[in-house]
Amino acid sequence: MADGTRLVPAGQHRLAATVLGAGTPAVVIEPSFGGAAADWAAVAADLARLQDRLPPFPGDEALRLIEAEFGTSADTLFATFDPVPIAAASIAQVHFARTIAGDEVAVKILRPGIARDFARGTPQQAQLDQRHQRIADRQHP
Repeated sequence: MADGTRLVPAGQHRLAATVLGAGTPAVVIEPSFGGAAADWAAVAADLARLQDRLPPFPGDEALRLIEAEFGTSADTLFATFDPVPIAAASIAQVHFARTIAGDEVAVKILRPGIARDFARGTPQQAQLDQRHQRIADRQHP
């Protein structure tokens, strides 16, 4: 911070930066871990496994998502589409494809429902929103 104070102890910046970078849904998860009494090393190790080792969703589901997004058949977009992803992570997965024009591309596809989940936030975020609304209602009847 500008005044030199630390949000987290030295050496724990990577986890804090990751959580803060993920936005509100991730930040409000912290209370469910037990606050300061939590074993943060174990929590960090467990969360790290979620970052890039999630099982992929099926290739045919990926194609359905592409078709829904573009409003057309995948055959009009790609000459080839590899149904096996080259990477699968917590928010998206990536497939190799070749466009109709012949360009080799990597196609990143959001996990089904992820946009809705982030828009909805977490149960803790909903509780905070309700508390803030009650306070606002009391201050401005």
